[in-house]
Amino acid sequence: MTDSRTTILQALATFGEIHNRKISEPLIQVWVNLFESKDTVKLQRAFSEHLERSSYFPKPADINALLNGTFGSRSLAAWSSVIKAMEDHGSFASIRFEDPHVCPIIKSLGGWPYLCAQTHADMVWLEKSFHIIYQDALTAGRTYSDTPYLAGTTEMGNTSFDEAPLIHLVTMDGSTPSSMPALGQASPDEDTTKAVRALATDKGTKGEDKGDQ
Repeated sequence: MTDSRTTILQALATFGEIHNRKISEPLIQVWVNLFESKDTVKLQRAFSEHLERSSYFPKPADINALLNGTFGSRSLAAWSSVIKAMEDHGSFASIRFEDPHVCPIIKSLGGWPYLCAQTHADMVWLEKSFHIIYQDALTAGRTYSDTPYLAGTTEMGNTSFDEAPLIHLVTMDGSTPSSMPALGQASPDEDTTKAVRALATDKGTKGEDKGDQ
């Protein structure tokens, strides 16, 4: 038995156990036919990446996307950053994603507090919808400008801010840079603070005036 075939069988067994799915002989044969000739190290990495980032049983196209670095892998990376932001900040925080596709897609799915309140079963379906919309946006070359960030419950419950609300920036890898200028807080780089404040509200000059005082 080749190393790649062993890798495929082990991965299918793992996914079957996690998702409570029976792994049939025909299914095994399909996966072996498709992936046995692939590099073993790349296969292991693709299976591990899907296991880490996705909550549903993989399709061959999912693994191919990870192997080839195509739209599928980009949407998986984007979804991973969403999950990381949910774990790190929760529904109370307002969030801005470095990936320009994420905020408008999350808004179309119900918004940030709605997403954070969903059960694991609901998240499986929302994840599938996210990938479909994300990959469609990449295919169409779609760009967005109407959703610069996602409001959290704290901001939504306080409509009359004295200052622009604090917004957490989430980078492509899901991290939140500690050096990010925080809205409503002093920053030595006033120009950067003003630029970030402008993203927080349609009337960004309100935040700028506060910063100039």
